[in-house]
Amino acid sequence: MPGMVTRPNLAAYRTGRFVGMNTQYDGSGFHAEHFQAVAMSTPAFARWVHEVAHEGLGLGARGYRISGRDSTPGQVRAEFGDAAMPAGVTYFSAVASDLFASIVQPYHGGSALAPTGQPGSAVYGAGRGEAGGPSG
Repeated sequence: MPGMVTRPNLAAYRTGRFVGMNTQYDGSGFHAEHFQAVAMSTPAFARWVHEVAHEGLGLGARGYRISGRDSTPGQVRAEFGDAAMPAGVTYFSAVASDLFASIVQPYHGGSALAPTGQPGSAVYGAGRGEAGGPSG
């Protein structure tokens, strides 16, 4: 739901790989969004955070517009050019400090947003010199 804020979490009592699935109604295909949740030791997690911090892509307003388009993970990956990362994964780091607030705040202003301003819509980003599709 536009403007909704959730806090993802995982309580794991052992290390391992587990099947996860998206249970939020967040656009076309949400029901097919399955992923691997990985519970790891504290030292392994610290190594992973270090890896992501050094290999992850910066995420600002433009990058968010790219990832917010109605697209497949492969199309987003191709747009960002993150071939150095593990297959099927896109890491983001160096996230702009005001990005989250700039995404959520427009939904709480008391008026409806046009589809061009709503991530996941077929026309998202139109009017910014970007096409609505993933290769825009």
